[in-house]
Amino acid sequence: MSLQIRGEVVLFLHSMAAGVFLLVLYDILRIVRRVIPHRGLFVAAEDLLYWLFHALFLFYLMYRENSGAVRGYLIAGVLLGMLAYNRTVSPHLVGAVSAVLNRIKKGLFFLWRHTGKRLFGFLWKKYEKLKNGLKKEGKQFTIKLHRNLKSKAGKKHGEEKDRKKA
Repeated sequence: MSLQIRGEVVLFLHSMAAGVFLLVLYDILRIVRRVIPHRGLFVAAEDLLYWLFHALFLFYLMYRENSGAVRGYLIAGVLLGMLAYNRTVSPHLVGAVSAVLNRIKKGLFFLWRHTGKRLFGFLWKKYEKLKNGLKKEGKQFTIKLHRNLKSKAGKKHGEEKDRKKA
Protein backbone atom coordinates (compact mmCIF):
# COMPACT_ATOMS: atom_id res chain seq x y z
CA MET A 1 0.00 0.00 0.00
CA SER A 2 1.40 3.37 -0.95
CA LEU A 3 2.18 6.00 1.63
CA GLN A 4 -0.46 8.38 0.26
CA ILE A 5 -3.23 5.77 0.39
CA ARG A 6 -2.15 4.78 3.90
CA GLY A 7 -2.47 8.45 4.93
CA GLU A 8 -5.98 8.61 3.44
CA VAL A 9 -7.02 5.45 5.31
CA VAL A 10 -5.69 6.91 8.57
CA LEU A 11 -7.62 10.12 7.83
CA PHE A 12 -10.78 8.07 7.21
CA LEU A 13 -10.29 6.24 10.54
CA HIS A 14 -9.76 9.58 12.30
CA SER A 15 -13.02 10.85 10.82
CA MET A 16 -14.81 7.71 12.07
CA ALA A 17 -13.34 8.27 15.55
CA ALA A 18 -14.50 11.90 15.37
CA GLY A 19 -18.02 10.68 14.57
CA VAL A 20 -17.96 8.37 17.59
CA PHE A 21 -16.61 11.18 19.79
CA LEU A 22 -19.32 13.61 18.68
CA LEU A 23 -22.07 11.08 19.27
CA VAL A 24 -20.67 10.27 22.73
CA LEU A 25 -21.00 13.99 23.54
CA TYR A 26 -24.59 13.93 22.32
CA ASP A 27 -25.25 10.84 24.43
CA ILE A 28 -24.03 12.76 27.47
CA LEU A 29 -26.56 15.44 26.57
CA ARG A 30 -29.28 12.77 26.23
CA ILE A 31 -28.39 11.29 29.63
CA VAL A 32 -28.56 14.71 31.28
CA ARG A 33 -31.97 15.26 29.69
CA ARG A 34 -33.24 11.93 31.01
CA VAL A 35 -32.01 12.59 34.53
CA ILE A 36 -32.89 16.30 34.68
CA PRO A 37 -35.95 17.03 32.53
CA HIS A 38 -35.68 20.19 30.43
CA ARG A 39 -38.14 22.51 28.77
CA GLY A 40 -38.10 23.25 25.07
CA LEU A 41 -36.03 26.42 25.24
CA PHE A 42 -33.19 24.76 27.13
CA VAL A 43 -33.23 21.75 24.81
CA ALA A 44 -33.03 24.07 21.82
CA ALA A 45 -30.15 26.04 23.37
CA GLU A 46 -28.26 22.84 24.22
CA ASP A 47 -28.78 21.49 20.71
CA LEU A 48 -27.64 24.77 19.18
CA LEU A 49 -24.45 24.74 21.27
CA TYR A 50 -23.85 21.08 20.47
CA TRP A 51 -24.21 21.57 16.72
CA LEU A 52 -22.05 24.69 16.81
CA PHE A 53 -19.34 22.70 18.61
CA HIS A 54 -19.89 19.83 16.15
CA ALA A 55 -19.32 22.11 13.15
CA LEU A 56 -16.24 23.78 14.67
CA PHE A 57 -14.76 20.45 15.68
CA LEU A 58 -15.19 18.96 12.21
CA PHE A 59 -13.79 22.10 10.61
CA TYR A 60 -10.76 21.90 12.89
CA LEU A 61 -10.32 18.20 12.12
CA MET A 62 -10.46 18.78 8.37
CA TYR A 63 -8.19 21.80 8.60
CA ARG A 64 -5.59 20.03 10.70
CA GLU A 65 -5.65 16.66 8.97
CA ASN A 66 -6.38 17.63 5.36
CA SER A 67 -5.48 21.33 4.99
CA GLY A 68 -9.15 22.31 5.08
CA ALA A 69 -10.16 20.27 2.05
CA VAL A 70 -13.65 18.84 2.40
CA ARG A 71 -13.70 15.32 1.02
CA GLY A 72 -16.73 13.11 0.72
CA TYR A 73 -15.06 10.15 2.35
CA LEU A 74 -14.34 12.27 5.46
CA ILE A 75 -18.02 13.10 5.85
CA ALA A 76 -18.86 9.44 5.14
CA GLY A 77 -16.33 8.40 7.81
CA VAL A 78 -17.94 10.69 10.40
CA LEU A 79 -21.41 9.40 9.54
CA LEU A 80 -20.24 5.78 9.51
CA GLY A 81 -18.57 6.20 12.92
CA MET A 82 -21.74 7.76 14.31
CA LEU A 83 -23.92 5.03 12.83
CA ALA A 84 -21.72 2.22 14.13
CA TYR A 85 -21.62 3.71 17.63
CA ASN A 86 -25.35 4.49 17.58
CA ARG A 87 -26.26 0.90 16.60
CA THR A 88 -23.95 -0.85 19.04
CA VAL A 89 -22.94 1.01 22.19
CA SER A 90 -25.14 4.09 22.44
CA PRO A 91 -28.54 2.58 23.39
CA HIS A 92 -27.02 0.43 26.12
CA LEU A 93 -24.80 3.18 27.47
CA VAL A 94 -27.52 5.82 27.59
CA GLY A 95 -30.02 3.43 29.17
CA ALA A 96 -27.63 2.08 31.80
CA VAL A 97 -26.08 5.39 32.82
CA SER A 98 -29.49 7.09 32.92
CA ALA A 99 -30.89 4.31 35.11
CA VAL A 100 -27.95 4.49 37.53
CA LEU A 101 -28.12 8.28 37.78
CA ASN A 102 -31.90 8.21 38.25
CA ARG A 103 -31.50 5.70 41.09
CA ILE A 104 -28.87 7.90 42.69
CA LYS A 105 -31.19 10.89 42.28
CA LYS A 106 -34.09 8.97 43.90
CA GLY A 107 -31.80 7.92 46.75
CA LEU A 108 -30.71 11.49 47.35
CA PHE A 109 -34.33 12.67 47.34
CA PHE A 110 -35.19 9.89 49.79
CA LEU A 111 -32.36 10.97 52.09
CA TRP A 112 -33.46 14.58 51.79
CA ARG A 113 -37.05 13.73 52.66
CA HIS A 114 -36.10 11.72 55.70
CA THR A 115 -33.06 13.51 57.08
CA GLY A 116 -32.41 16.68 55.14
CA LYS A 117 -35.68 18.40 56.03
CA ARG A 118 -35.18 17.65 59.72
CA LEU A 119 -31.58 18.79 59.63
CA PHE A 120 -32.50 21.93 57.72
CA GLY A 121 -35.37 22.60 60.14
CA PHE A 122 -33.06 22.15 63.12
CA LEU A 123 -30.46 24.47 61.62
CA TRP A 124 -33.15 27.00 60.69
CA LYS A 125 -34.44 27.06 64.29
CA LYS A 126 -30.90 27.63 65.57
CA TYR A 127 -30.44 30.42 63.04
CA GLU A 128 -33.74 32.06 64.04
CA LYS A 129 -32.82 31.83 67.74
CA LEU A 130 -29.40 33.37 67.07
CA LYS A 131 -30.91 36.08 64.88
CA ASN A 132 -33.57 36.97 67.45
CA GLY A 133 -30.96 37.01 70.24
CA LEU A 134 -28.74 39.31 68.23
CA LYS A 135 -31.73 41.50 67.40
CA LYS A 136 -32.62 41.76 71.09
CA GLU A 137 -29.02 42.51 72.04
CA GLY A 138 -28.85 45.08 69.27
CA LYS A 139 -31.99 46.83 70.51
CA GLN A 140 -30.67 46.92 74.07
CA PHE A 141 -27.34 48.25 72.84
CA THR A 142 -28.98 51.01 70.80
CA ILE A 143 -31.23 52.00 73.71
CA LYS A 144 -28.23 52.22 76.05
CA LEU A 145 -26.24 54.11 73.43
CA HIS A 146 -29.13 56.50 72.84
CA ARG A 147 -29.52 57.15 76.60
CA ASN A 148 -25.80 57.63 77.02
CA LEU A 149 -25.59 60.07 74.12
CA LYS A 150 -28.69 61.89 75.31
CA SER A 151 -27.29 62.30 78.82
CA LYS A 152 -23.94 63.52 77.48
CA ALA A 153 -25.69 65.92 75.14
CA GLY A 154 -27.79 67.19 78.05
CA LYS A 155 -24.71 67.75 80.20
CA LYS A 156 -22.99 69.55 77.38
CA HIS A 157 -26.07 71.67 76.73
CA GLY A 158 -26.31 72.43 80.48
CA GLU A 159 -22.66 73.51 80.57
CA GLU A 160 -23.29 75.93 77.71
CA LYS A 161 -26.24 77.47 79.60
CA ASP A 162 -24.03 77.88 82.70
CA ARG A 163 -21.38 79.66 80.66
CA LYS A 164 -23.93 82.04 79.17
CA LYS A 165 -25.27 82.90 82.62
CA ALA A 166 -21.82 83.65 83.98
